Amino acid sequence: MLKFINISTNDLLKIHTIKEQGNQDTDFKGFNAVRGSRTNLVMPHNSYSVGLSSLKTENEPQPEMTGIQVIDASPAAFKSVFNLYFDKDSNNKIQMLHDKKYLRSYENAFDTVLNLDLDEMDFEVRSIIIPALHVEAIWLHKENNENSDIFTIVRSIGLFEGNKTYNRKEFYGILKDAAANYDLEDYLLGG
Repeated sequence: MLKFINISTNDLLKIHTIKEQGNQDTDFKGFNAVRGSRTNLVMPHNSYSVGLSSLKTENEPQPEMTGIQVIDASPAAFKSVFNLYFDKDSNNKIQMLHDKKYLRSYENAFDTVLNLDLDEMDFEVRSIIIPALHVEAIWLHKENNENSDIFTIVRSIGLFEGNKTYNRKEFYGILKDAAANYDLEDYLLGG
């Protein structure tokens, strides 16, 4: 079974505001914090990040929680992904992603997750990003049993295959190898 987090009404209102500004063609029917919502915002989950230095120096990299991710989904497809980034001043920054290629990749990753046989175990849904390596994945985390964690790639530039799952050892092994070969002085890297 997949577990998602609860998201505060304040954060939902922030997302709604950004959604309304960015999607004038939205089919949003309104939000009323007292009476509830009629919205397509689904699958809220914590998002994490792993830095390059952690991959290069630590035997077991420790992802840091960076915020919350929420999907705006219609019955037919994902329409947007909202990232609420936490900062030290408790002012969440919001990012809305609606690139069609990215959304298709996200949908494919979730389809892969939904096709897994997970009846016997409960997994918390998370997302993880490794910015320096341009990798993003859906992370199924098993509390008290990290060795059961499963990663499904959303986007990657040549490091991983799409529509495939990786266990924790495989996922971090590939990332650590890529980090070891990462050259900050490479003039071919964009930035």
